[in-house]
Amino acid sequence: MTETETKPLAVVTGASSGIGFELAKVFAENGFDLLVNAEDGRLGAAAEQLRITGAQVQPVPADLSSYDGVELKDMVMRDDGRMLITSSIASTMPGSFQAVYNASKSFLQSFAQALQNELKDTNITITSLMPGPTDTNFFHRAGMEDTHVGQAQKDDPAQVAKQGFDALMSGEGKIIAGSATTKVQGIASKVLPDKLKAATHRQMAEPGSGE
Repeated sequence: MTETETKPLAVVTGASSGIGFELAKVFAENGFDLLVNAEDGRLGAAAEQLRITGAQVQPVPADLSSYDGVELKDMVMRDDGRMLITSSIASTMPGSFQAVYNASKSFLQSFAQALQNELKDTNITITSLMPGPTDTNFFHRAGMEDTHVGQAQKDDPAQVAKQGFDALMSGEGKIIAGSATTKVQGIASKVLPDKLKAATHRQMAEPGSGE
């Protein structure tokens, strides 16, 4: 790369830890500079770790839950860009004891697929990343450490991030990411009735089920 050439830029939200941090790391290791975002105080330390890869890293602490979040207008004008939306395998099942979370992930899944159709005549790629239970701080924040799923073995966030990155760069519409167990669960969700999936989710997420 000559001095006049610039690296591609990746914007990664939730990049202070977990899957977001691992995604930022994969992008950096694959030749991207980074703009990383999170709302917590760990973002600065995460940015320092990411700079070890040789990438230029600009941390932007902010809460992106407002209306002024991420828009696609610039991508559409350039007719170029890729977006990875982190949904979840939870989007495929009714979330007993986790009703709002699963419904929110179902929204993201529908949102991603709608954008794919709206932008089908452009060069913009929209990929939905659908991880299963992953070893992040999620279960602590959600107060689910006493549940069956909270105490069970979880997928490696680095593995999930790498599979998501590969799917994005390959132009795939969605990927169930993680271990073989998670991928089998994704296949089963396509055929099981919602009532059975809700009952199964109850066994995983009911408070005290891990005791």
